[in-house]
Amino acid sequence: MSDLFHNLGINWKLLAAQAFNFALVLFVLHRFVFRKLLVFLEERKEKIRRGVELTAKAEHEMERVAGARKRGLELARQEASQLMAEVKEQAGVRGAEIEGEAKRKAQEHLKKAHEMAEQEKRGVVGEAMKDMSRLVQLATEKVLAKKLSSEDSERMLQEVLEEAKKEYAS
Repeated sequence: MSDLFHNLGINWKLLAAQAFNFALVLFVLHRFVFRKLLVFLEERKEKIRRGVELTAKAEHEMERVAGARKRGLELARQEASQLMAEVKEQAGVRGAEIEGEAKRKAQEHLKKAHEMAEQEKRGVVGEAMKDMSRLVQLATEKVLAKKLSSEDSERMLQEVLEEAKKEYAS
């Protein structure tokens, strides 16, 4: 066997030393580096999962608000149509005066419903924007692997909020 190693130009002592060194380096890396790296990757995976959950919750909340707004508008339309029907029935008795009053009331109901829906929408969108801006800031900090200064953080937050408002408005 040693003749075979010798003919191939392999020094078996050197080969054994290199194999031992490789095993030693592999052991040290496994003991001190790979475990910490796996723990770090698992923590990052968990943070990303929580971010996705928060985004899904924000989307669900926005859908709920949109549904509530739609129901509010439909209710206001129904009330307005009921008031209009009453006005038409009483139009022969009291004429234009009652009709004008009913239209005013219908407009007030519609205006109140629009205002309520808009306030609720602004509140939910504001909360969603805060959550999204916090998530964006956390994601940006992780990507950049450093803490942003408060001025940079505030500026980026404002930019993200403005873009999100433009997106939501369209």
